[in-house]
Amino acid sequence: MRETRVKVWDFSIRAFHWLLAGLISYQLFTALSDDGPQDLHLTIGYIVMALIIFRALWGIFGSYTARFTQFVEPPSKVFNYLRRTEKNPRSPGHNPLGGYSVLLMLVLISIQIVTGLICDDEIMLAGPLSQYFSQITISISNQIHAINAKLLIVVIGVHTVAIFWYRIIKKIDLITPMITGFSRNIEDLRIRDPIFEKPILASCLIVVSVALVLVFLVIVGE
Repeated sequence: MRETRVKVWDFSIRAFHWLLAGLISYQLFTALSDDGPQDLHLTIGYIVMALIIFRALWGIFGSYTARFTQFVEPPSKVFNYLRRTEKNPRSPGHNPLGGYSVLLMLVLISIQIVTGLICDDEIMLAGPLSQYFSQITISISNQIHAINAKLLIVVIGVHTVAIFWYRIIKKIDLITPMITGFSRNIEDLRIRDPIFEKPILASCLIVVSVALVLVFLVIVGE
C-alpha cells in the first residue's frame, strides 16, 4: 500500500515537546548532581509551569492531534491495542497507550511543580509557597519532590526505549514527525480535523499562561 506524507503535529506541540524535554532534562540533571539544584532551578521551574498551563489549554483548544479528546481512549481500547499481534495500523497522533503515557508525564511534571513550590532545602532554594506551610508539610513536599524526580527519570527512560523499539522493531519513525510535523502514513488515512497551524491562538494562550505564572508570583511575593 502506497504511503504519503501526512501532517500529524502542529508547530506549537513540537516546540512545547522539545522545549519541555530540554528544560526537564536540565532540572533533573542539576538537581541530582553532586552540587544539587542550581540558581536557575526556580526560574526554569516557573517556565515549565507556564508550559504545562499552555499544554493544558492547547489540549482543549489546539489542533486535532493535540486535543485530550483525541488521544485519551477508554482502557478497553488500550487493552485491545496491546493484544493485537499484527502490526497496528498507524493513526495520526498518539496511539491509545501513548496517550496515557503523555497524561502520566504531564501529571508527574505537575506534581514536581506543585511540590517544588512548597519545598525548602534550607540551604539555597526555597519555593515561594514554603513560607505558608508548616515544617512537616515542607518536609513531606521535599521527599515527594525527590522521589517524583526519580520516577520521572524512569518514565522518561521507558518513553525513550519505546521510541527506539517502534523505530527498530515496528519500523515506525516517531522522532522525525516531532521535528518536521509530518509522518509517512497510509494513503487512505482520514483525519477528521486537518492539522491546522493556529499561530494567533497559540500566541494568545502563551501570553495567558505566562501571565498566570507572573500573577501567581506577584501574589506570593516573589
